[in-house]
Amino acid sequence: MEDKAFFDIYLEALNKALDNDNVNYGISVYNPNDYIEDELLLKKLESFEEMNYERFKNFFDLVSFYFDAKSHYFDSVGEFSVDEYRKKLIEASDTIKKRF
Repeated sequence: MEDKAFFDIYLEALNKALDNDNVNYGISVYNPNDYIEDELLLKKLESFEEMNYERFKNFFDLVSFYFDAKSHYFDSVGEFSVDEYRKKLIEASDTIKKRF
């Protein structure tokens, strides 16, 4: 899977997840992967992430840490409030959109 194809799909799912990040299903806020309904496509996305983790480590970590914090009702992620961290994630997403 090419970078552009991955991010076209993944960023759409990320936007859905961010739009619904205020809904907690009992220590679980849906992350972008939860918005990919096609299991085969999800496996391809997960494979891409695994194979390209180091290239996009900052972005993938932002996503992971943010949704983990939201799921566990944390007030902060490291030195940033959850709201500040959300803004960092959106900025990183916007940068990727421009890149691909």
